[in-house]
Amino acid sequence: MWKTKADGNVVNCWVIWKYPLPVTGDFYLDLPANTEILSAQAQQDKPQMWVRRSPADPDARIIRRNFQIVATGEEVEHSRFEHWNHIDTFQLLDGELVFHLFEVLPLPGNAP
Repeated sequence: MWKTKADGNVVNCWVIWKYPLPVTGDFYLDLPANTEILSAQAQQDKPQMWVRRSPADPDARIIRRNFQIVATGEEVEHSRFEHWNHIDTFQLLDGELVFHLFEVLPLPGNAP
């Protein structure tokens, strides 16, 4: 989104959004195509993900993105990691539990 400042300069604006995350497992989020994932952390012992995106744009293409949260020590079939992109690692309960957030990328030829 472009915004004109009081001095007449035109600037590109972004907004940081926060999304609550499940503790473990597979989940989906519908995000605008221009969304950039910044971080995943615990806030008040609840997992959250912060993203940078342009403000609401009625013409923005929405993409359903697939994510997976895995606990440290959890077994995951090796071949599944081939199409996962690590986003961040976060801790709950003062570090007693450690989780890893991945984005599950579309298989080649199956891009959204």
